[in-house]
Amino acid sequence: MKTCVFSFSLILFVQLLFPPRILAIHSEPTTARKTIYSEILQDSVVLFYTKISETKNPTRIHLYLDASIRFGKDLREFISINQDSFSADEIFIGVGYKHFSRKFRRQAFIENTHDSGRTWSSSMSLFLIQELIPDLMLEFPESTLTNIYGHSLSGLFVLHEQLNHPRLFRNYIALSPSVWVNNYQILDRYDSTLCEAADSLNIRLGYGSHEVLNRVRTGCNRIWNLNINCLKVQRLIAVGKGHNSSVKTLLSDFLLEFD
Repeated sequence: MKTCVFSFSLILFVQLLFPPRILAIHSEPTTARKTIYSEILQDSVVLFYTKISETKNPTRIHLYLDASIRFGKDLREFISINQDSFSADEIFIGVGYKHFSRKFRRQAFIENTHDSGRTWSSSMSLFLIQELIPDLMLEFPESTLTNIYGHSLSGLFVLHEQLNHPRLFRNYIALSPSVWVNNYQILDRYDSTLCEAADSLNIRLGYGSHEVLNRVRTGCNRIWNLNINCLKVQRLIAVGKGHNSSVKTLLSDFLLEFD
């Protein structure tokens, strides 16, 4: 009996000297997946839903592309690490691929084009405008489209979408966009008539300082040097980073700056 009392007293004494640490518990954002079939793409698309809070209805939608490959994974990891920097009413929705292939990605973003006057639309653009976004507005009727993000080929797509629909999203963010595709063809769309369609076009470009051989830096700098009154370009350079390694650095600068 004396031994038991002594042991209990010793444990109590140690706990008083060294109280146990109470760790703050954070529930990390969870990502749900949903597969839908697109008549326009003639293939299945995987949607990734990442809510900052499960208890609050989203009112701000961030849309990002390439959700099922490295860029999407990097973005979701960034959200998880920096969740306290976002508002509870934000939701990130990624567009991924059920059957990924480089050929499908290229066709969806740039090759299956439909020209109508000044509008350049790929099959992915038609999918967003005619299928996905209307469905999202029904699913989240109180929400607005805040930002759209793309990297590499999907970064080029983001630039085209801004030219097609300059007021659809509040911010258009292109990380290491493949401006060089088809011999820098997108640059032909940047001319003085742009200002007739929009009072202001704000472009956010980012790339790694080591992106020399892939021509990304050259393409971004050519947009940076355009002399068009209504065009405002914000350019960020991830020093010492390459095409893929620059993503997290650029996200920390671009994503966390928005209200």
